[in-house]
Amino acid sequence: SLSAKEIFAGQSVNFTINATDVSGDASTWAVSTTKTLGGATNFDITPNVGSITVAADGSASFDVNVAASAAAAPGSYEGKVELTNLSTGRVLHVPVWLRVLPSNPAAKVLLVDDDGSDAGAGFPDYSTVYTNLLTSMGISFDYRNVWTQGFPSFFSLFSYKAVLIFS
Repeated sequence: SLSAKEIFAGQSVNFTINATDVSGDASTWAVSTTKTLGGATNFDITPNVGSITVAADGSASFDVNVAASAAAAPGSYEGKVELTNLSTGRVLHVPVWLRVLPSNPAAKVLLVDDDGSDAGAGFPDYSTVYTNLLTSMGISFDYRNVWTQGFPSFFSLFSYKAVLIFS
């Protein structure tokens, strides 16, 4: 599989795919791509050839560029490179994955307060313990109280290196 891992909008990663014949017969394969998750405009999968010919007991290679568009929304994206044998119609695929990170990262840590102290009497408030600790260590953080602000969205979590939830 091809994993571009975590990149920012506007970045790309290059890969080389090596195809080796194990059948003993020469073959020609059409090279195409399909985006399967994440929409048509957030990323591109671009091979440098439209087909490859693999000699009997030989090998051939081609390059593939996986790129997040400049306006890509943060999130995970998937697709595939497909090789279709022009003689037999057999289709092989190579999965592609990348995650686009926010280009303007928030603080290093998201501190999530779920201690229930805002839910009613009888629940101690531990927020100052955690905020004082992170501040004394010089770690930047954003504070979120789930009782008054709700839980953060899934994709907003990609903005942080760590999420610390206390209850």
